Amino acid sequence: MTFYILIPVYQVEAFLAQCLDSVFSQTVQNFRIILVNDGSTDGSAALCDKAAAEDSRVTVIHQQNTGPYGARRAAIERCLKEAEKEDWAVFLDADDSLKPNALETIAAAAQREDCDMVFIGEDQVWQDRVLRPFPVEMAFVGRVEEKRQLYKIVFQDGWYNPLWKKAVSVSLLPPEGVEEYYPVRFGEDLLQSIPMYAHCRRAVFLKDSLYNYAINPRSATNDLNYEKYACSSLVPRTCWEFLKSQNVWTEADFAEYGSWLRRLTRFQVWLVAKFRTTAKNRGRLLEEINRDEFYAMVISTAPRKDAALRLMKGCHYGILCLMGTCIRWLGNLRRWVKNG
Repeated sequence: MTFYILIPVYQVEAFLAQCLDSVFSQTVQNFRIILVNDGSTDGSAALCDKAAAEDSRVTVIHQQNTGPYGARRAAIERCLKEAEKEDWAVFLDADDSLKPNALETIAAAAQREDCDMVFIGEDQVWQDRVLRPFPVEMAFVGRVEEKRQLYKIVFQDGWYNPLWKKAVSVSLLPPEGVEEYYPVRFGEDLLQSIPMYAHCRRAVFLKDSLYNYAINPRSATNDLNYEKYACSSLVPRTCWEFLKSQNVWTEADFAEYGSWLRRLTRFQVWLVAKFRTTAKNRGRLLEEINRDEFYAMVISTAPRKDAALRLMKGCHYGILCLMGTCIRWLGNLRRWVKNG
């Protein structure tokens, strides 16, 4: 078994060396690294080339910026050209790192459980400090063979969306990309995971924390703001259509999933309502959500006690924007008090 470590690279000059060191320091050394420099304009490209010059196990792909989906697709396609059927793929973001025993632990689980997908735990870290250890007591741990159970775990908890949460047999890697997915910036991990779930024979969820997920606690703003926001239900709609096509869920399962979809839609509503822009701009985006056919379907199922979605159903955008402004102010006040 050889591990293919797939790493998309974009503007990560400050983190890439530590990321690569975590791979080179693994307790097992049977790996290949595929770096995809996705149009970086900082020093990331040079670091990629330096790594390849120093270690023959490193392959570098330079391409124009395509976004996360396109970068990962390039890595997957190269992996499929080089790998053998018994090899495995591990996804690693360039600003994160692996624990020293990550590959060893994954290999042992894959052989012990005869599985083709391994889910791993992660610590949230910053500057070599663990800010939040893997909450194993909140995670599912064990082996899953039934598709109904697997889908209930991975589609109703965003925790399992990231590609770096799962190591997979190369046999599960989708051979072709989907053109519609390339522009997606948020949720592309889940879109790329769907075909892997569909063909997964047996999955194992480990209690081991094998991944360091970097979080900067000093960042006071989200990456997503009014200027970057675009209303799209592509990700949840694709999941919904996939689950319907699988014919493994009961009506009760879909009713439960409906609660999850309302939660996601409610998050979108409050996200927009709290943006730092005019109420007119926020109202326009809320109206776009309402006009989206899939979101409208989800909103129509909201129970009476769901204030946000009921207000959306009644097109009361002004009230939602006022509430969003108050929530944002209260958040600012709490941060001001906490920071003294």
